Amino acid sequence: MGRSDGRRIRSIDPITRFMGYIMKHRWDSCNQVTWEFDSDKVDAYLKARKGGEGPHITLMAVIIAAYVRTCSQFPFINRFLVNKRLYAHNDISVSFVTLKSDWDGVGDQPETVVKVHFDGSETLDEVAERLEAAIVLNRAPDNANSVDRIAGSILKLPGLPSSIVGFLVWLEKHGKLPAALIEASPFHCSMFFTNMASIRGPVLYHHLYEFGTCSTFLALGFSTTRPRSFALGVTLDERITNGAGFVRASRFMEQMITHPDKLETAPADVKADIA
Repeated sequence: MGRSDGRRIRSIDPITRFMGYIMKHRWDSCNQVTWEFDSDKVDAYLKARKGGEGPHITLMAVIIAAYVRTCSQFPFINRFLVNKRLYAHNDISVSFVTLKSDWDGVGDQPETVVKVHFDGSETLDEVAERLEAAIVLNRAPDNANSVDRIAGSILKLPGLPSSIVGFLVWLEKHGKLPAALIEASPFHCSMFFTNMASIRGPVLYHHLYEFGTCSTFLALGFSTTRPRSFALGVTLDERITNGAGFVRASRFMEQMITHPDKLETAPADVKADIA
């Protein structure tokens, strides 16, 4: 029986397939790069859209929409490895942390993790609407999403959290993790996004989680080399495709970020990954 969140890729070249045997973990398979992009064009676009018809468009929405569009045209960046096997995600899912609104000013500000699904055909407005709806829902003080409920339930069992997590890791490795847990898990996603710029933070390079299926982490922050400019810290699992593929996809995504108007219409088609 196959996985509920992806399908096995078998026709990839032997070198790429062999990488999973040489580099067995995500933490030793990471490539990291900084994307410095021309924020003037994006800022002008956001300013022009502000107060107009349609949803509120943010830089975060532009970047996630650009990623979704890139996956639709370069599906090989939407892959993951589990137990040395290469898979294609069934859809495009993005996880991110959102702050709760009931902080009392003491201690850490409460937060939760949200996962949003896309199929690759979405426009910028559709992505923005979906993100805004998820944030509003999960910021409600009395709302606990599935991530919060599962984590809270495990932590209530004295002496068992480590054993339970170990069992879940075993189930994941052997493709037996229930679909409901995969859906609840923020670590089972195409890309994890963090918006350091929203808290006035610099660009950083986030690690990839060993548990789950996330092969890409994007961190938006302020550039350390260009005053008042933004940059993306990108962490990638190099085992999912070759360097030439990453470069082609990154150039396309940069064009989408710096020309957001291209995201206002749906793509002509959504390309499928190889078998």
